[in-house]
Amino acid sequence: MFNFDQTIEMKKLLLLPIFVVLTLTSFSQEQMGSCASRKSSKQWQTKSASLNVAEIAETEKYDVHFYNLDLNMNNVSTYLSGSVEIHAKAKVNLDSALFELFETLSISEIKVNNNPVGFSRISNKVRVPVNASPNENFIIKVIYAGTPPTAQTNPLGGSGLTAGSSPSWGNKVVWSLSEPFSAYEWFAVKQSLTDKADSCAVAITVPDTCKAGSNGVLENVEILGNGFTRYEWKHLHPN
Repeated sequence: MFNFDQTIEMKKLLLLPIFVVLTLTSFSQEQMGSCASRKSSKQWQTKSASLNVAEIAETEKYDVHFYNLDLNMNNVSTYLSGSVEIHAKAKVNLDSALFELFETLSISEIKVNNNPVGFSRISNKVRVPVNASPNENFIIKVIYAGTPPTAQTNPLGGSGLTAGSSPSWGNKVVWSLSEPFSAYEWFAVKQSLTDKADSCAVAITVPDTCKAGSNGVLENVEILGNGFTRYEWKHLHPN
């Protein structure tokens, strides 16, 4: 989650005429904010409110250390498409891994260690076979698309993505403020504040008239030559 100073910097960037797409990536975060104040127990302050106790215990069987997002977006719609990789390590003999993705987002394929696999899905809960031994690393890649919920369609959530405009910005903008438990509303994730990823990479492809921002450092901007530009960000701190 951006701190106050970072937020001010992003608002300054928004004054640039072509900065019309803004996504703020939010993974596991230390600051609980108002969302946590609505939770009645310590467990629900640190673990996903969307899972029951048994399902939370299931997610504790692996540790996430890296997320890799590769998304296609624009500034006039919250629709997105692309993929997310969950890089993790098994803590026990792990037959399958449980993660979350909002039920309105459609999954076209899931790969584990680059091999296509079947999966089961109930609402926002997705299970995939990983067959990993203790301390063995594995990568889950989820290829998906759809329109994340908003405050109107999911009032109890954190508004996965929001589209809006402002005279002070001078442009239409799409952004995310997933804090702390709404990241699953727009990408596949293990939602646990006690299992922070060590780092993340976020690539966002947008029309040439747009720019895309994220947590971390902008490492590369690639003009694709087909009317689109790809922005590649990397964040190297636990998040």
